[in-house]
Amino acid sequence: MKKVKRKSARGKQSSKKRVHRINSRAGRPPGALGERTKLLIQAIQGILQRINSPMTTRQVFYQCLSSHAVEATASGYNRVQTLLVDLRRNGTIPADRIVDRTRAMHRVPLWESLVDAFVSMKTFYRRNPFQTQKVVPFIGMEKDALAEVISDVVDEYGAPLFITRGYASVALLQDWADEIRALNMVGKEVRIFYFGDFDPSGLNIPEAIERELTALGVEFKFTVSGLLRSDIVKYKLPPQVLKEDDTRRPKFEKAHGSYGYELDALDPDVLRQKIRDNIESCIDKKAWAELEQMEQQERYELEEYIEDMRRPMQRGEEEPDSQKSEE
Repeated sequence: MKKVKRKSARGKQSSKKRVHRINSRAGRPPGALGERTKLLIQAIQGILQRINSPMTTRQVFYQCLSSHAVEATASGYNRVQTLLVDLRRNGTIPADRIVDRTRAMHRVPLWESLVDAFVSMKTFYRRNPFQTQKVVPFIGMEKDALAEVISDVVDEYGAPLFITRGYASVALLQDWADEIRALNMVGKEVRIFYFGDFDPSGLNIPEAIERELTALGVEFKFTVSGLLRSDIVKYKLPPQVLKEDDTRRPKFEKAHGSYGYELDALDPDVLRQKIRDNIESCIDKKAWAELEQMEQQERYELEEYIEDMRRPMQRGEEEPDSQKSEE
């Protein structure tokens, strides 16, 4: 006897468009949320309304800790992480408010035509703003995840940003030193502003960077701009239990106590403003404005050149011989 294949209810539903819903506990009606989850969602929405810049999952978690909306445990972090995924998928919060620099797509730049390439150039062309400045600021950052949160600030000024991802590698330190050396050779003063955690390794990392760069024979001024004890007190940052296997823990505890503090816990807008203030402390505003005017004139000239290239194409004419590839 032939077996009759039955279509399962799951198979029928799989062809329909699925709407992502936040999971509720067993025993509750479908889609029903507990009061703790509702309060946590409200806290997340309030944080994103208050803070205008992009945030990482870890930053949202620490802001939730500060507002006592979640417990300071691994399960508390997982709750925030899961909710952020669900809330983006169902459209409750915009997808671009949460950033993840650890995963990205790579593709070589491509254009439809030479004109498109020049149009693209108009978009990203910038003069080096520090070519007429006496001082060049460098921003150093321990956390790779925070780079995307502050990248638009450093990009606005064209300042170099070095991400150490914990202790800096020999290759990164060499690249950093080469950049500084090139500026030293043309008479520039270099100032490094570093941001990292306030814990045993977090305080030791900038000491190691300064020591290694000095050993490589370059000249610079080094300042730890965050996380500072004053930041912890002023913004009431949540404490974190120190790692038991950190060999620097005993020395840290004698000087600072039994808890550490993470840079991620600082309000992103505060972090961005601190970086902005660091960079602007190095800028000669008159020289800066003069170079901006020069760049604007060059952008205008580039626009005229692009229009000259477009005219023959708009009339249906062939590209000039100089733009054709040789046969």
